[in-house]
Amino acid sequence: MPQRLRQPRTAPAVLHHTWALDVMSDTLYEGRRFRILTIMDEGNREGLAVEADSSIPSARVGRILE
Repeated sequence: MPQRLRQPRTAPAVLHHTWALDVMSDTLYEGRRFRILTIMDEGNREGLAVEADSSIPSARVGRILE
């Protein structure tokens, strides 16, 4: 296995400069699927948006990011 030097993770110097997006999916008890989109600011780990719905199309993601 290749060796590499471990380096501590650093936060970005500027807030609202680097965002992390995550889409999670799950199923309700009766079988309906739902998705959750979360957007976080990597600088201060602030939750910028959370959207939950049965479908989150890319146009809606674009509107959320604006």
